[in-house]
Amino acid sequence: MEKQQKLELKLARRIIKGLLRKHGIPNAQPGESQWDAALAALRAEGVKVPEKMSMRGRRPFCVRAALMLAPPTREPKPAKPKVQMNAPRIDTSTLTIEGVSVMSKEFLSTYAWRRVRMLALKLHGARCMCCGASPATGAVMNVDHIKPRKLFPHLALDVANLQVLCHECNHGKGNWDDTDWRPDDRLDPVQSDHMKSIRNLE
Repeated sequence: MEKQQKLELKLARRIIKGLLRKHGIPNAQPGESQWDAALAALRAEGVKVPEKMSMRGRRPFCVRAALMLAPPTREPKPAKPKVQMNAPRIDTSTLTIEGVSVMSKEFLSTYAWRRVRMLALKLHGARCMCCGASPATGAVMNVDHIKPRKLFPHLALDVANLQVLCHECNHGKGNWDDTDWRPDDRLDPVQSDHMKSIRNLE
């Protein structure tokens, strides 16, 4: 038996087993063929079964009929391109913005960060991408670095590395997690203009 035929037989047996359970039909009794029970299950499902059928013809009929009852197979969705966040290699130990290290708390007070933060809010909206909280529900919104700033300082001003989280989710995420909570159908972010100037930072 070819591989395809084996797969079809296996699927048919699974479908018939489900029909037997659905209609409360017991499995083949001693002295009966397993295909007798299968024919009874197919009849109960509304399949037109010939009154007379040879023993040899029962199995192929049951297999064909069961496969016709199988749900249509879904074609796999094409894989969506992943957002590329690769940035030029730079010396992160001296990476500063407006004279402030991107790994420091003072970085969050720079105009460069506040500008790209606003871009992220305009792109994604002021709603937590993890739990759905918003200012309307009393939540304080944060713009989070998906890849933590302290581990990937060269992505500190890359809007493609930002997502909107509420304070609680952002605090829980911390620097140990890099889960991307943005929806799968988001538009691929364009590399921020800040990345052009970040190469020449001192």
